[in-house]
Amino acid sequence: MEEAIEVIRPLADAGDDVAELWLARWLADGDHLGELRQRVASRGYHALRELARRLAERNMVGELRELAVAADPGDRLLILRAARDAYSPGMDVTRLCADLGDETARHGLIRWLARRGHLDELRQLAASGDEYAQHWLGQVLSQS
Repeated sequence: MEEAIEVIRPLADAGDDVAELWLARWLADGDHLGELRQRVASRGYHALRELARRLAERNMVGELRELAVAADPGDRLLILRAARDAYSPGMDVTRLCADLGDETARHGLIRWLARRGHLDELRQLAASGDEYAQHWLGQVLSQS
């Protein structure tokens, strides 16, 4: 892996999009988060997606939040999608994505709350006017 990174890095640095994609994936797989962060700072699209995915997989919610909040709207969407689609233990990443406006994550969180019987939080969301939460709260209460 390290050899492959060394071989492809000059191609990525020269602007080869496919090389940038593979380099970002290999850096993420090799836990080279420092270089991924540098490439994100240089506006690396593939590095941004892979960094978001890796942060989500490690449940590094604080850094993931900072990354998403600092991003422009298009990049924020990319970050949230990559984070939401990554395997992450627990619901912290899903909550973060939902809090930052990812509708798919919000729906997933609400379904999870309903299925796990977290009615207090579900009621709070429903009371705030969230129609999806209202629907799921009604479903849960009708089955009780």
